[in-house]
Amino acid sequence: MMPFTALLLSVLILREHAGWQQWSGGMLVILGMILIGTGPSRAAKRAVRSA
Repeated sequence: MMPFTALLLSVLILREHAGWQQWSGGMLVILGMILIGTGPSRAAKRAVRSA
Protein backbone atom coordinates (compact mmCIF):
# COMPACT_ATOMS: atom_id res chain seq x y z
CA MET A 1 0.00 0.00 0.00
CA MET A 2 2.98 2.30 0.48
CA PRO A 3 3.60 2.90 -3.25
CA PHE A 4 -0.03 3.86 -3.85
CA THR A 5 -0.11 6.09 -0.77
CA ALA A 6 3.08 7.82 -1.91
CA LEU A 7 1.55 8.42 -5.33
CA LEU A 8 -1.66 9.77 -3.87
CA LEU A 9 0.09 12.07 -1.41
CA SER A 10 2.50 13.40 -4.03
CA VAL A 11 -0.43 14.33 -6.26
CA LEU A 12 -2.49 15.86 -3.46
CA ILE A 13 0.19 17.62 -1.42
CA LEU A 14 3.03 18.31 -3.84
CA ARG A 15 0.77 18.89 -6.86
CA GLU A 16 2.85 16.52 -9.00
CA HIS A 17 1.49 15.13 -12.26
CA ALA A 18 0.87 11.38 -12.38
CA GLY A 19 0.32 9.67 -15.71
CA TRP A 20 -1.90 6.74 -16.52
CA GLN A 21 0.99 4.33 -15.93
CA GLN A 22 1.32 5.39 -12.30
CA TRP A 23 -2.43 5.27 -11.68
CA SER A 24 -2.80 1.83 -13.29
CA GLY A 25 0.15 0.59 -11.22
CA GLY A 26 -1.53 1.89 -8.09
CA MET A 27 -4.74 0.09 -9.03
CA LEU A 28 -2.78 -3.12 -9.54
CA VAL A 29 -1.33 -2.74 -6.04
CA ILE A 30 -4.83 -2.39 -4.60
CA LEU A 31 -6.12 -5.31 -6.68
CA GLY A 32 -3.25 -7.46 -5.44
CA MET A 33 -4.08 -6.60 -1.84
CA ILE A 34 -7.73 -7.51 -2.40
CA LEU A 35 -6.80 -10.82 -4.01
CA ILE A 36 -4.38 -11.70 -1.23
CA GLY A 37 -6.93 -10.77 1.41
CA THR A 38 -9.69 -12.90 -0.10
CA GLY A 39 -7.56 -15.82 -1.28
CA PRO A 40 -7.23 -18.01 1.82
CA SER A 41 -10.91 -17.93 2.72
CA ARG A 42 -11.90 -19.15 -0.75
CA ALA A 43 -9.32 -21.94 -0.64
CA ALA A 44 -10.52 -23.00 2.80
CA LYS A 45 -14.12 -23.14 1.59
CA ARG A 46 -13.11 -25.33 -1.37
CA ALA A 47 -11.19 -27.67 0.91
CA VAL A 48 -14.20 -28.10 3.17
CA ARG A 49 -16.53 -28.76 0.23
CA SER A 50 -14.26 -31.39 -1.30
CA ALA A 51 -13.71 -33.25 1.98
